[in-house]
Amino acid sequence: MGLAAAGLSLTAVAGNYWQGVGRTLPVSPQGNVVAVSCHNCYGSSNADTQAQVAMALGRDFDLVELDLTVHSDGQVYVEHDRSEAAVGTLAQALANPALQQSNRLLFLELKGNYTTPADSDALVLGVLRAIRDGGYATAKRPATLRAFMDGNNRQQHLVRAKSLLSLAEFAGIRSYVRFHSLLRSDVLNGIRISKQMGLEGVELEYRTPDLAAGLQLARQLGLGVGVFTTPASEGERYLLGLRDEVDFITTDYDRAQTAAARSVRSLIQANLPSNHAEGAP
Repeated sequence: MGLAAAGLSLTAVAGNYWQGVGRTLPVSPQGNVVAVSCHNCYGSSNADTQAQVAMALGRDFDLVELDLTVHSDGQVYVEHDRSEAAVGTLAQALANPALQQSNRLLFLELKGNYTTPADSDALVLGVLRAIRDGGYATAKRPATLRAFMDGNNRQQHLVRAKSLLSLAEFAGIRSYVRFHSLLRSDVLNGIRISKQMGLEGVELEYRTPDLAAGLQLARQLGLGVGVFTTPASEGERYLLGLRDEVDFITTDYDRAQTAAARSVRSLIQANLPSNHAEGAP
């Protein structure tokens, strides 16, 4: 069921989470600004990652999502799970001229369980330095660090990152790094904790039971709010059903460039009959 069909519209209380950002983001017919993120926009090598980023740029995604781990050599790598394999590094990914010269924003997910402050710092410092050295995290191009709030305590990576940003070496970027928690369970409590942690946004799994209540609470607390990861199959239904309720959507839709796909931007902006997205969440 769509949120509108459930009798809840958040657009009236939605702020512009992206105010001041240099990229012109898509706007729904109801006037809501929503950025769309390319899910897992990387491959098993730097060349593969560059190819995925090129796809995201060509398909007009607003955000590039990279998952990050730290290896025993102290470098940060772009991969879903820590492997110690020779995958591409974050520094290589961010040095991509096409990405640097674009106006695309970054969603950087800190992976791996939290164990000790020292291990977390190795990951976080590597990420912050790569952002700084690559020329990201600016007034018009904020970078977002994300982590799951779960039993593995990955949200502690965000705590460490917020602390480390106070170091003098990050004075130039500290005002332009944002923090999001990703929530799968105990969502309402997680939203409240995220606010207490001083995070800027929360991301909810798109099939979250009573998603509307979570979105409403996040709005009331002044948090940016989004969903992950809407599917490729019939993905347009979710983009249309959620475009007036959130600030950002992470999606697998449009990745294959199939004949049936419409670009994510065109779907957000499309002025379609109100029943077009019937059955969307």
